[in-house]
Amino acid sequence: IGMVIASVIFMRKASDMVEQSTSLNRVDKYDREIAWSDEANLSLQQDCVYIKRFDGPMFFGVAAKMLERVNKIPSDAKVIIFRMKKVPYIDQSGLYALEEVIKEMQNMGIVVVFTMIQAQPLYLLRKNHLIPEVLPEKYLFDRIENCAIWLKEYCKEC
Repeated sequence: IGMVIASVIFMRKASDMVEQSTSLNRVDKYDREIAWSDEANLSLQQDCVYIKRFDGPMFFGVAAKMLERVNKIPSDAKVIIFRMKKVPYIDQSGLYALEEVIKEMQNMGIVVVFTMIQAQPLYLLRKNHLIPEVLPEKYLFDRIENCAIWLKEYCKEC
């Protein structure tokens, strides 16, 4: 029983840490101090684009909080970039929550794009057909710079 309690406490603390280290910021307003190193020199001025940075594994504790935050997405959002380079692992509950969040955003007319998704999360998204059925391949970018090029073209309509 002690092992189970210790596991639950660990997962709760880990999900709290991940939650505290995620952020949602408009591209033209975010502080260069909090930007990840590969964002520091980007010159994106689209005010309809938001960046959601994830930092750490995505599992059930994080999943519930992620679903709560969907309602806090600004109404002017047209594109949300999910920065996934610091997410080494997603479990099944994290996958389901991510799917719900993506679908909800799509229902709100928001395009969700991913940058730098790691091998295990990418494998799981493909294995469960989120890619390409929910998230088209064209919205996956290996580098933020490639996403920025796409955004400049896409946001001519924003």
